[in-house]
Amino acid sequence: MGFSNLISEVVRADSSNYTHNRGGYKICKFTPHHMSGKLTGAQCARIFRNPSRNASANYCIGYDGEIVGCVDENYRAWTSSSRSNDFQAITVEVSNNGGAPNWTISDASWNALVKLAVDVCRRHNFRLVYNGKPSGSLTRHNMFANTDCPGPYLQGRFEELVRVVNAKLDGEPVPEPLPGNIDTNYTVKVTTDCLRIRKGPGTNFGIAGKITDHGTYTIVKESNGPGATLWGKLKSGVGWISLDYTNKNPGSSSGGYVQTYRLGLYVVNTPSGLNVRKGPGTNNAIIKTYRNSTRFDTYEISGNWARTPSGWVCLKYCSLVRAY
Repeated sequence: MGFSNLISEVVRADSSNYTHNRGGYKICKFTPHHMSGKLTGAQCARIFRNPSRNASANYCIGYDGEIVGCVDENYRAWTSSSRSNDFQAITVEVSNNGGAPNWTISDASWNALVKLAVDVCRRHNFRLVYNGKPSGSLTRHNMFANTDCPGPYLQGRFEELVRVVNAKLDGEPVPEPLPGNIDTNYTVKVTTDCLRIRKGPGTNFGIAGKITDHGTYTIVKESNGPGATLWGKLKSGVGWISLDYTNKNPGSSSGGYVQTYRLGLYVVNTPSGLNVRKGPGTNNAIIKTYRNSTRFDTYEISGNWARTPSGWVCLKYCSLVRAY
């Protein structure tokens, strides 16, 4: 197995810093990390030559895009704080070109990471799947330990990595990036009891505050965050909120925000109660009525309608308590 043909050199980790087998596991995962510093691939790899380091990675990618082999793919590197993950994963340390809090990486590092992921997936016959859980084939260090790794910037591009790598595997044109920050101006009403305000567009950013008043707020920017969730920047400048927990106010038409719904726990917020129907639409018969403040789980979404334990309801008259 050895190393990818993409490497420029091999700087092997000390033999005490990795497991000399794969424990019978098949390679079926890819786990990028960030170095928390600006290093060349060789500089990072030399860190793992210290026999007391108790850590390593299969590959190190420098800020200039150079790929260095560190631990042979036949062996399990000690990278992700998870024996199971590392037995199955090719792990990669990626240099940063910027520091805290976002820990950005260079375009050269990103392009090298994409090339390496494509090569690994092709040789080991798997595709990237990112579901935010350890069961996916694209995994993160912070799934297994209390750490910032792989950093907000790289983690925020995991879905893009999936789209680009899988398109290349299929021989298709590389898809355009998801839209970045878009200037806009409209108001939304918060529909949940406690909505966290983040320092950036995603749950990987720190908490800047919270909204508890079900109030109306002006959104001046939009951005797609991890999980294809749309985030809005508050006019006050305090931070960003997930628009999954808001309703756009009538007549507030600027921007690209379209109300969408996701599976989760909801609560009825209409005093007259909410009809539960046999199917998604008012043309279906009424089965029963949920009283105001009734909480219910959802199992399927169809437009503005959701299937609940008792039947289908229109989510326009509900608030999301907690997404699944």
